[in-house]
Amino acid sequence: LVIVLIWLITRRSQTRLWDELRLWAGVPKILFYTDQLQLGPECFTYFEMQSYYPGIILFQYFFQKLGSTFNENGLFFAYAFLGLTMMIPCCRNLRWNKALWLPVLAFLLVLLPLTFSNNMGNGNLYYHSIYIDGLLGIAFAYSLFCIWQLSQRQGLFEKIAYLLSLCLLILLKDSGLLL
Repeated sequence: LVIVLIWLITRRSQTRLWDELRLWAGVPKILFYTDQLQLGPECFTYFEMQSYYPGIILFQYFFQKLGSTFNENGLFFAYAFLGLTMMIPCCRNLRWNKALWLPVLAFLLVLLPLTFSNNMGNGNLYYHSIYIDGLLGIAFAYSLFCIWQLSQRQGLFEKIAYLLSLCLLILLKDSGLLL
């Protein structure tokens, strides 16, 4: 249900901001058509943009490669989908005998990122922007959730989930290392 809601919200999304066009949408598009990671002096993008780690760009690339053509709205959907996958584990205690709460929970999972996204007057809404900062915040919250899970149960799965959440923080943006 949440995936359908996110698809409905992002199905007509397009990049409209300068920074989105030159990096967050430009690099996945170039990667889609050339199948070459944009690193080194022969890259098609701005050389100074190479300091950004390619975590979300690679995720969006693989998501786009599932289809036969490049669609800008697929960038927005992949971005929101990755954020959703980090919010779903918080619902692990939900049982089927409480299935009437599923539509309410789906609505809350869609609204939660919107409540914490920063508009700043430039249209930077979570589902209509592919700036990395909103997703970085969700990834940081997920890593905190993994720490809490690790304090409850110290199984192998919890340890691996925590280590992968730290890797994701670093791969999204270099400031993720600080977090």
